[in-house]
Amino acid sequence: MLRYLITGTGHSGTGYAAELLRRNGVECTHERYMCGEWQDVEAPAESSWMVARALASDPLIEYSRVLHLVRHPLMVLRSWHATRETRNDYARWMRETFPELNALDGLDRLIRRYLLWHDMIERDAPNGRRTVRTVPVESGPQAILWALGIGRTSDWHEPRINIKVENDDEPFWQWSDLPDTPDRWRLQHLADRYGYGAVDVEMERALREKKEEPAEEVADAPEVDP
Repeated sequence: MLRYLITGTGHSGTGYAAELLRRNGVECTHERYMCGEWQDVEAPAESSWMVARALASDPLIEYSRVLHLVRHPLMVLRSWHATRETRNDYARWMRETFPELNALDGLDRLIRRYLLWHDMIERDAPNGRRTVRTVPVESGPQAILWALGIGRTSDWHEPRINIKVENDDEPFWQWSDLPDTPDRWRLQHLADRYGYGAVDVEMERALREKKEEPAEEVADAPEVDP
């Protein structure tokens, strides 16, 4: 049985979390659960967005300590859009899981996909035998490790976040850029519940790129005659 399980949506940081655990002494595979099947289960931990679909019934993860990893929804939507997540095999598997996605397109489909996947995790992860914690990936490595009950090793260092964005010309959407639909307002409510609220996505971009504003120069105090 798996001791640790990390899941969320695609492009939410599950690869980053897997590497973080490995660098802190816990062997963790990434996406060994692929489109409904286990490839192997040799490690004590797995980090995969797809494994969320197995939460309801898979005995291998019945007693796992679960980390529900979330990322700012606007950043996830941008990442999906940039990598054309509406057309690959994973997206087709997603539409098989939720056939209602076939009736949607563009941003409407991506928004509904985000909502449905997190709804499924919140519904199926708590089974009375698991410890479940929800943590934003932006909270940093220490919060992720602590949520799983893992202490930092003395030689740890933070992995680089793979943001899976192919083209920096892709739009940085604001809430007002999304379609004015019930799903948009559900998404905004979910973001608020996860601790994001209406935070300007440019703030996350600045954090991700580790940009620092130049220090403001302070003019010398004028000389005063004695």
